Amino acid sequence: MFTLEGAHIHEAYLVIRDDTLVGFHLPAEAGFSPLRTPLPLRFTPDH
Repeated sequence: MFTLEGAHIHEAYLVIRDDTLVGFHLPAEAGFSPLRTPLPLRFTPDH
């Protein structure tokens, strides 16, 4: 869980599809905030 701060502060969850961050789920607003440009993520094993 993250908080996003703009005009207001919102609880948010990352939305990841195919190792790409595509936006945030905002449960209190029952909404979705997409990223303008999706961000590829790289996951590596923990050593």
